[in-house]
Amino acid sequence: MGAGFFLLLLTSPNIPGGDDAYRHVKMASRLIHEPSRVFQDPWNLVYFWPHPVDVWFGYHLLLAPFTLATGLVTAVKLFSSLIFAAIAYLMLLIPRQLDAPLAPVWVLVALTGSAISLHRAALSRPFLLSTCLVLWAGWFTLRQKPIGAAVVSAVHAFSYSIFFLVLLAPAMNLLVRRDKTSLRIALASFGGMLAGLLASPYFPQNVLFDAVQVAVPSIAGAAHVKIGGELGPSNIWWFVGSLPILLLWLAAVVQFLRRTREASKESVMLLAISASALVASVQAA
Repeated sequence: MGAGFFLLLLTSPNIPGGDDAYRHVKMASRLIHEPSRVFQDPWNLVYFWPHPVDVWFGYHLLLAPFTLATGLVTAVKLFSSLIFAAIAYLMLLIPRQLDAPLAPVWVLVALTGSAISLHRAALSRPFLLSTCLVLWAGWFTLRQKPIGAAVVSAVHAFSYSIFFLVLLAPAMNLLVRRDKTSLRIALASFGGMLAGLLASPYFPQNVLFDAVQVAVPSIAGAAHVKIGGELGPSNIWWFVGSLPILLLWLAAVVQFLRRTREASKESVMLLAISASALVASVQAA
């Protein structure tokens, strides 16, 4: 899957929607070639923030070695393809953990059944790593591994602006199970998230910037200001491009409701995560 995705990205000499992606890989390269200047002027895109801040520092740190091996555009494509491969692998492990039949088929459907998801992945930006780490936290939650959940949560908070996304699976697991083990996992994930935020060389500006970014959609809505990009709400075309996944998801929900009494706590947790992600995607694309 990763190799196929890499070949797909190589069909273009550029990065699809690549302005932001190129800034990220350029930032990663600067960490190696001009580290002292990076911390003084880390991210020109965040022009509205008065202090130096890089809320994707961990992503840039992981991407940096790839910039030594090849050109910047190819480097970010290769890095993104490895993340895509990891996402595919995690999405294979999760249904297998639940003994679901035809796990490879579900992975293929999930990764390629939505033009929107595939388009977003091809942008080669930090949210691809976030998706991978959120899935990884879900995997550790299903396996009831609090240390693993804590480590992944720390890396996520160190690497991505919307740092609390990694709490989705541990929080839903706690709501569904309400036992000591689920509480331990949730607390470990929360503690790891805090550790990742504190470890950033940009603390506390990273947390302040993230809080403002999260508040922007509601502030703009109240002021009747339209904002672009993924901060704005989804429009009908996002759902048209996702119809194969949405229709299958609705069919699965109907089947789940017909067999609620047989449902395991793991399946209830996964459905709650999925429904929450859908509602959040309607609010901010």
